Amino acid sequence: MNQAGKPDLPSLLTFVLEIKLFDMKTLITLLIMATTTTAAMAQTEKKFKEIKFSETSEIINVSADVLWEIIGPGFADAAVWATNVDHAVSSGEPQFEGATCSERACDLNAKGFNKIREVISIYDPKKRILAFDITEGLPGFVVYSNSHWQITPIGPNQAKITVTVTIHAKKFMGTLMGGMLKSNIKRAIPVLINDLTIYAQTGKISKEKRERMEKIGKKPVATL
Repeated sequence: MNQAGKPDLPSLLTFVLEIKLFDMKTLITLLIMATTTTAAMAQTEKKFKEIKFSETSEIINVSADVLWEIIGPGFADAAVWATNVDHAVSSGEPQFEGATCSERACDLNAKGFNKIREVISIYDPKKRILAFDITEGLPGFVVYSNSHWQITPIGPNQAKITVTVTIHAKKFMGTLMGGMLKSNIKRAIPVLINDLTIYAQTGKISKEKRERMEKIGKKPVATL
């Protein structure tokens, strides 16, 4: 401050430099925080390998509502029409409006899976979306598995269904076994969609389902 009571030039320069220094420190701090957060997210992402496969059916000649009744309210009855499901038992109080249960236990006829438990994670009758997580019965290297089904109306008596399977596997084994696991899924989903299409359109089970039932005779009870 000079004798006139006005800030002198050195004081002004010091003040400006302090502001710039403060801003620079703030900027550096923010950059460090952003870098740390990004690194943490990257580490989280590296903990698993994601395996994902999705398939949409051809046009199914029934209404979207008919399809929904089979996969939504009929969630517990998958063994009636699905070749890869030998038996299913529902349990648990419904957690979603319109659902008949919260989970099901299944005996499967599928490579890599035997007895599993599936818990409903999404149940939306208006959008006709069903999703469920496999919470028990997964191979040891699989840490998460979700199946997402969405019905799309095409016309008054026509619809399509899209089935998406998402799996998170431990990084090393996922890299090693991921190709085989995805290949198994790619083979299983078309069979599932074909079973559903035939059952929805005719009320009868597919040839593959009938042959499977004849092969196993009496269906085993699904227990975990």
